Formats: sequence, C-alpha cells, structure tokens
Amino acid sequence: ALAADALSCEGYQVVDAEAGRVGTVEGLDEAPGQMRLVVAREGARPLLVPLVDEIVLSVDDARRQVDVALPAGLLEL
Repeated sequence: ALAADALSCEGYQVVDAEAGRVGTVEGLDEAPGQMRLVVAREGARPLLVPLVDEIVLSVDDARRQVDVALPAGLLEL
C-alpha cells in the first residue's frame, strides 16, 4: 500500500492537503506497532506522521513528494 511506498522516501517533501508544505522526510521512527515518518520542519521540532493509508495519500517518486492528510491538530503538537 501507499504507506509501504513511503518507507523509502527520505529527502522527499511532505505536503498536507490543507496546510501545504509541511517539511522534509528525514527518516523513519519504528515505534512498536506503528511506523512513523520523521518530518523535519523549519523552526519547529520534527513531526511524526503515522504511516497509515488514511494519512499517507500518495507518494510521487518523480516529484519526490509525499502527499498527506494530517489529522486536525497534529501540526500544533
């Protein structure tokens, strides 16, 4: 599924459907039971984005971009 495609997208831009550009994938957080993308953001601590199909909408290798639909409030954490 899409979430599996996101495993190899280090350096890709992360773009939210509503908020626009969020940051850049800098790695993977392999928490027990859930994989999360670590997204580096300017002026903020890294954002952990759960690798689930409800959040990861598409991975575009040509554009090096991950399109996401972040849950409300996630960007404010």
